Amino acid sequence: MRAMVVRKVRFADAERAWLDGDAERCLALCDQVVSDSSESDDALALLRARALLRLRRNGDAIAALTAAFGEDGARDVTGIAPMLLGTACARGGDVARGIALLHEASHRATASDVATRSE
Repeated sequence: MRAMVVRKVRFADAERAWLDGDAERCLALCDQVVSDSSESDDALALLRARALLRLRRNGDAIAALTAAFGEDGARDVTGIAPMLLGTACARGGDVARGIALLHEASHRATASDVATRSE
């Protein structure tokens, strides 16, 4: 009998799927990643939210973001969560809340912030 080797799914695997444009696979891999720190938890939550938004699952993206970063996404030190949350809210029909979140996020961001510019 052969022993099966099971490789752990890493964040990089899910991120590679995202970069390849495969949001479904990215989301499936995100569900299998074992996080080892709060920083990796945050990065995983942001990647999961991006994939959910790409799949037009706005309600799920809102739930994932608020669970990880609070009702306004403010617990995210990068400032990306409020932008994703604002986008999800606006696309999901709560346009006023979405615009308010995006407006607030734009005030917290600096022009030199690479992560902010990429969003």
